[in-house]
Order: sequence, then structure tokens, then C-alpha cells
Amino acid sequence: KVVYLHDDNLTSGITLNETLLKISIVSCLKKLTGKSTISEAWLEILPHYKPDQVIGIKVNCINSSLPSHPQVVSALISSLLDFGVPENNIVIWDRTNGELSRCGYNLNTGDSGVRCLGTNSGGWGYDKGKPIKVAGQTRYLSKILTQLCDYLINVPVLKDHSAAGVTLSMKNHYGSVDNPGVMHGDNCDPFIVELN
Repeated sequence: KVVYLHDDNLTSGITLNETLLKISIVSCLKKLTGKSTISEAWLEILPHYKPDQVIGIKVNCINSSLPSHPQVVSALISSLLDFGVPENNIVIWDRTNGELSRCGYNLNTGDSGVRCLGTNSGGWGYDKGKPIKVAGQTRYLSKILTQLCDYLINVPVLKDHSAAGVTLSMKNHYGSVDNPGVMHGDNCDPFIVELN
């Protein structure tokens, strides 16, 4: 199911209208689920959610000129907070702390506030205990995904790509796995599909 919203007032050049963006995210989530409140909408999307569970938000920060917009993620987080998710149970994540910082995300590994960390943060890395097979290769997923998050929200970037043609939510998971560079052969086929 796809929900599309267009409003010329959402942007001015490359600047996002954050107030309107928050309203738009809520509107889209309610339209997607057919519910009248944001809490009902999130409950429809996450029907078994419990307040002690962690919601991971996977962003794409490999290109600092075209990342998952921090403002979009902030609007999404605002709706999760309105649903009742505790701040510290929301984790923004990607491959590295450096990439996240360069794209405007504030790193936080503490016990308060929304957490934000890269797989390269101390104590995380890749889960060598749970290997996966991707087109005959042994790969390892980020421990943030396998050990920290109970739910995953994917916030990809729509951009062109020299091998895959276009990047979207499935290509975003190249940032969830070790050594994604080896999964670009044959225009990323079958790597993207098998990884997902």
C-alpha cells in the first residue's frame, strides 16, 4: 500500500518546512492505516508493540549531499513519541558514526533521549554469531538490527545508482550488512533481493 502526499509548501528550495512535515507524516500514517488518530495508526502498523521494545530507524547517510533527511526522521519520531514510545527506545542508526554526524544527526548512546549510533559504535559491530547467506556469500548483519531493535522503520533515499539503477528501501539495507561493496555485481542482482 502506498500513500502519496504533495504540497508545494513542504519545501522552499532545499529547505523543509518542519511544522508542515510533521503534520504531513501524521496525515500519511493515518491515511495508510485508515485510522483517525496517530496512536491508532501506529497500533495498526505495530500491533504487538510494548513500551519496553526498541524501534530502530534505519537511515541512509552514505552520501552526505543526499541523506535521509534528519527533518523527516524528526517528524517520524515526533509521531512515535505521540504514540507513547519512550525516547530512549527509539534508535536512529546507519553504518558509521561519522556518516551520521556529517548528515546532521546528533549521536547519542546514552540512557536518555533518542539514541543515534553507527554500527561502528563501541560494543556493536556485526553479528558474527548469526551469519546469513547472500548469493552464496557469508555476510553479517549489524548487531543494532539483530540484537537491539524489536521493530525496524526504513527511511531510504530515492536516488540514482550506477549499478542498481535506483536506490530505495531494499537497497538501503546495504548499510545493514558488512562489506556491502562485494554485493554490487550484475547490477546488484540477486544481492538486493536475497539480502532483504
